[in-house]
Amino acid sequence: MHICRIRVILTATLIVAAALTSAPEASAAEPVKTTISHRAWNGNQSTPDWVNNPTCSRSLNADVWEPAVSGKYPVAIVTVGTFGSITAPAYQELAKEFGRQGFVAAVADYNTFENIPIDINRVRAKANCTYNPSRSESVLTKVCARAKADCTKGIVTSGHSQGGAMALFGYNYTSRIAAAHVWGTGKDVPITMPRDRIRVIAGETDRENKTPADLNSMTGLNCTDQWECFLGSNGSGWRRVRNTEVQDRDADHCFTNNGGCLASALDVNTLNASRNWSYPANVTWLKRFVTR
Repeated sequence: MHICRIRVILTATLIVAAALTSAPEASAAEPVKTTISHRAWNGNQSTPDWVNNPTCSRSLNADVWEPAVSGKYPVAIVTVGTFGSITAPAYQELAKEFGRQGFVAAVADYNTFENIPIDINRVRAKANCTYNPSRSESVLTKVCARAKADCTKGIVTSGHSQGGAMALFGYNYTSRIAAAHVWGTGKDVPITMPRDRIRVIAGETDRENKTPADLNSMTGLNCTDQWECFLGSNGSGWRRVRNTEVQDRDADHCFTNNGGCLASALDVNTLNASRNWSYPANVTWLKRFVTR
């Protein structure tokens, strides 16, 4: 009898101890959101050399998602597409996923309104105000200064469409940006960051500047496959999402939405970690390039 009781108590003790030991590794606690202000480009093109020396005086907001557990974390900056809102689920859910996987992540506004086709020089000016670490009011500076952020552990960027161009341009202003994940972004963006640090996701029906040949050009690869091409050594490369892989059966420019660019609902497959084009899969890839 006594031996049985001892065994039961010992077993229960071991179970509790195991639970306590594994608790820090658990992801049950959702990341915590706060809002910060920063200074973005004011749109003025009349000043001398406005592209390389823009006036960053427009006050805008960024939502920051941080892990609930105390510690120091690498940083991620998410930039929205043209006419996009930082409150849209397509961007909030990505920033939250970064938070779940151990980043301090900001989803940032930057004066997104643009005529089509977009003037790349204007995007450069916006990126300067967003990522330049020498600017005290840039998103990057503001996020790196947060208590849980440690930019020496690494910085990654992510963005959609024009925001994807922003994410790629970030490297122009700080080589501390280790890797970038973009979607809905084409080969018309001049790229300076190393091609093996880029992952591009495109929709099947979003073809302008996003054919397999275009995506090869962006990533420095030479694949003949029509749907995916990843560099085996580090997972960089590209993926085209098929129409059959999204809820509304139209993998368009805004395939992460269920119902197109004007829809507010997120496509549920975007959060399905088993799909190599999903948010969880791409954040996991970006984690390769930071210290944790």
